Amino acid sequence: MEALYLSIVVFLIISVALYMSRPAIMFTSDGRMKRFGTRSADKTIFYYPYVVIIVAIVVYFVLETIALKRNHQIR
Repeated sequence: MEALYLSIVVFLIISVALYMSRPAIMFTSDGRMKRFGTRSADKTIFYYPYVVIIVAIVVYFVLETIALKRNHQIR
């Protein structure tokens, strides 16, 4: 259960940091999110909501695996 709470905290920190830094691959020069797509310069495949979902899944699985190894449930 503690891995879940820790993963929520880590996820929130990463997603807020990503949003505040507004990388050019996800945001336009005026700070708006780029649309999802590939046909023009104002679109990106690294759409912020999709990236955040992937980050949430990865963070949870990594922290859950670490917690299980620490409890000797995985060899």
